Amino acid sequence: MTSHRATIYSNGIADFQRVFKVEKGDPKTISIPVRQQHLGDVLASLTVSGLVKIDSPPSFQPANQDETNIHIDTHNAIVSLAQQLAGSNVSVATTGDEKKSGRLVGLHDQQTGTQGHPITEKFLVLLTDAGIGRVPVNRIESLEFEDPVIQAEINKALSQSLRQIKPNSTFVDLKLSTDQSSTDAIVQYTIPAAAWKISYRLILIDEGPIQFHGHAIVDNNTDEDWKDFMISVVMGQPITFTTDVAQSKIPNRKHVNVVQDSAYGAIEVEAAMDAMEIFDGDAVAAGEMVGGGGAGGFGDSMRSRSRVSKMAKRPAAAVSASAKVIDRSEAFGYVAEIEEAEVSETGDFCVFESASPVSIDARRSAVIPVFQTDLDESSAVLHYRESNHAERPFQSIRFKNTTEHSLGRGVCTVYDETTYVGTCILPATKPDADAMLPHALETSVQVRKKVKPQKNRSVGIRVSEGVGYESHHHTAECEYLINGSRKKPMPFILDHDWQLHGSDVTIRLNRDNADPVELKPKELKHASRIEFELLPADKVMIQIVETKVSKSRVKLTGKSPSDNVFRIDWLTNNVIEVNEGLANDPAVRNCMDIQSKLDEKETEISRSANEIDRLAARQERLRKNIQSGGTEKQTARFQNDLGKVEDAIVQLEETTLPDLRSQLKVLQSELYESLKELVLEWDE
Repeated sequence: MTSHRATIYSNGIADFQRVFKVEKGDPKTISIPVRQQHLGDVLASLTVSGLVKIDSPPSFQPANQDETNIHIDTHNAIVSLAQQLAGSNVSVATTGDEKKSGRLVGLHDQQTGTQGHPITEKFLVLLTDAGIGRVPVNRIESLEFEDPVIQAEINKALSQSLRQIKPNSTFVDLKLSTDQSSTDAIVQYTIPAAAWKISYRLILIDEGPIQFHGHAIVDNNTDEDWKDFMISVVMGQPITFTTDVAQSKIPNRKHVNVVQDSAYGAIEVEAAMDAMEIFDGDAVAAGEMVGGGGAGGFGDSMRSRSRVSKMAKRPAAAVSASAKVIDRSEAFGYVAEIEEAEVSETGDFCVFESASPVSIDARRSAVIPVFQTDLDESSAVLHYRESNHAERPFQSIRFKNTTEHSLGRGVCTVYDETTYVGTCILPATKPDADAMLPHALETSVQVRKKVKPQKNRSVGIRVSEGVGYESHHHTAECEYLINGSRKKPMPFILDHDWQLHGSDVTIRLNRDNADPVELKPKELKHASRIEFELLPADKVMIQIVETKVSKSRVKLTGKSPSDNVFRIDWLTNNVIEVNEGLANDPAVRNCMDIQSKLDEKETEISRSANEIDRLAARQERLRKNIQSGGTEKQTARFQNDLGKVEDAIVQLEETTLPDLRSQLKVLQSELYESLKELVLEWDE
């Protein structure tokens, strides 16, 4: 008989496949225990496979069977029930064995005066054969609701309250039969479950490859034991959501008038979509491998698999990992041999399945070994990056995934043989991908970084068709002084964050009494990776020079002379003041001369405008003097002066300013053409 199977996903879903033996002539009744809140997931995914037929369809109690409008205040139960269930027939027993029966009317509050604060006493009000009476709430020994329907609603309210602490279970029931003498029926369904996590071990072996172990941490947070289950854990990320398929509902209906307010107009029906188009191309996406929250993911270990294998290295390394563990036992004691999981890939998903059945009791967790292998291409190194620690490198593992399968993100514990040396996070890693795993601070090596001021200089100028171009050469230098006291040599990896992005990098390694050695860096996204061997008691200086040429562009003119846009300042700053040879170019001098004339002409225009303003102010003053009166001689002089001022304003407004503006336009056109025709080129 095939074993039960459970496939655990990292997104909080578990896929169960339970196997039941069905005999001919002996129909099999199956009851699947399910939490009420998980019933929708089971019904949405329930599938029966095998040479069987379903004699009765799956049946269940709706998840909302206990819905009620009654809410019991657990701090004041009698009062809250009396307020909500007025009109119910009740029987009340009080202290002294006094009993009363009647119809519940409600509550009555009565204040009793005392020497201190007044006390409010509550009474239950009943309608009896003798009329309306009351019973003190504090004397009630028992309160019985005689209507079974009301009692059932109270039980529902209590069930809802209890479910918040311990979710109730229900059952999905079905009956199967077969025409075969004996066959297996597989009932498959999904329910929410705790996401699995992955935990790694890296064991450093002296004079040997690094040993790599993977363990799946699986939590059985259900209310039933998993006895002899084949457990699968999967890397990937499917889509999942909840639905209301487990709830019984009467939808709200719209009111429809029998007599229409207006006749129907034309009706257009949208063309139907071809059924095959729904599943064509990328309409249904499988998802992508991720490592969030641990390992995790999704896959279907029960469907046909491709590339089923042990979690081993590339085919070139065919010796089993377990055999190597026993060979090393004399060095550091026995490392337990594990039964490795089978590994398969379904689309983008990677599935690890236990090699033999596993039992996990309800509300228990288990750490399940899934693989054990050697990493011939991984090694221990010292890694330094200033952002990680300003003065010390980290003991690290330069990790390369030489397995055939992707690895999910998970915590990784590192051992130096039997000594714990740190913990790190292994990122999600595809086959052949690399990762740097820092796990401990290296205190025997000190690093000091010295940054020199950046240097910038102009190395080229070109002007053509009214556009100026300038090339700048930037240089950034820094030194890493590395002082080590280790007794053994160790690979050292230094990640240098660029000061000039996209620059050319020259790196030299300097040691006392030795010629400088030029190193070739590896390029990272925003840094250069430098690798060298740190010798015992070594002192090293890593000299890094970054060089970069940048270019700037500026338009020296507008689209036309009338725009009055001239970047003579660019010529002044980048040619006249810094480049003696170009500054003496006749064309450059001509542009500068025209600009000088333009500046003079604009000054004259400004002076004329200011003179008009001054004369207008005097004109206004003379008019006021004439209006204020005076001697005949004074008035005649004011009028004469007023005429002269008016003549001067007319001369400025109608002759001087128009002539100056006309001359300015001519100069603007000359400068525009001169800048357009200007051609310069200089390189350092």
